[in-house]
Amino acid sequence: MEYRIDLPHTPDLTRIAQLLRDEDPSAVFDAMPGAAALRLSTVLGALDVHDVFERAGQPLQSSQLRALPSVCCGGCGG
Repeated sequence: MEYRIDLPHTPDLTRIAQLLRDEDPSAVFDAMPGAAALRLSTVLGALDVHDVFERAGQPLQSSQLRALPSVCCGGCGG
């Protein structure tokens, strides 16, 4: 699943990355250029993403987490 996470400021990305790796070692995220937002690709569901950010001290409102349409072509078999 890919998410866009809108944030009012840049959070502690080190802590978020650590918690994401604990939950999903294959998770990838980055800051979106020109926006106060992160892109996150993960196997985690929305409730789990909310939990990770809560534990990182960055609780999210429902409106801040948006699931994006899949761009998976299925070519890698994953």
